[in-house]
Amino acid sequence: MTKLKNEEGYTKEQFLGSGQFTLLQKDVLAGLLSDDERYTWSEIEQIQQEFYLKEVQK
Repeated sequence: MTKLKNEEGYTKEQFLGSGQFTLLQKDVLAGLLSDDERYTWSEIEQIQQEFYLKEVQK
């Protein structure tokens, strides 16, 4: 993912420890984010949006 110079990246654990997400959102992020990468807020929003818009497979 492309990172903007003025956006600081945060670890998976920092996002999961944040009060900005519901328990359901944290559960989804725990499964989608990598332990060894850093993410920006815009990347997290994009990851969530792509996940929630995916079509359910039968």
